[in-house]
Amino acid sequence: MIKEILAINPDLYLFASPWSPPGWMKTEGMMCGGYMRDQFVDCYADYIIKFIKAYEAHGIKISAITPQNEPNTQQKGQMPACVWHPETEAKFIKILKKKLDDNGMDVKIWMF
Repeated sequence: MIKEILAINPDLYLFASPWSPPGWMKTEGMMCGGYMRDQFVDCYADYIIKFIKAYEAHGIKISAITPQNEPNTQQKGQMPACVWHPETEAKFIKILKKKLDDNGMDVKIWMF
């Protein structure tokens, strides 16, 4: 569907906003609820880089990304969500920015 939209408007600015890191990276071990664990921010940055590269391989340029959609909500365990402590989010953003730069990727990071 994204490719169909890009065929109509190739200048479309796309941003991605994940609902949750993988459950094993979070305190509750599930996609629904829990807090991001500080020890996995480097690994999660690699995960995001792979995601962006996979889209690029299909001709879809992600121009910006957020660390987390709705970073202060648990969604009462009903849907994927993750709470980020501000210090953890800041650490993640610094690591992700470095990895984007190291990979020559021009992707903006929108926080909170």
